Amino acid sequence: MAKLGSTSEGVLLVVQNDTESLCQAFEDFRGKSRRLLKYFAADLYAGQIAELAGLNRSTVDRYLKATEYV
Repeated sequence: MAKLGSTSEGVLLVVQNDTESLCQAFEDFRGKSRRLLKYFAADLYAGQIAELAGLNRSTVDRYLKATEYV
């Protein structure tokens, strides 16, 4: 690992890495939530949606329950 010149450089490097991983996680989530909505609109069951969207069944159930109140 490269030696950093100051503590602030080290903090910035950690923040940058965390921000990049957070952005990637958000992009992954956006893609999965779009697929979930597409499958929901196609009137599929929660188990089918979970399998096709690559999500956990309980996660799909929470999303579908939330759509009941919209």
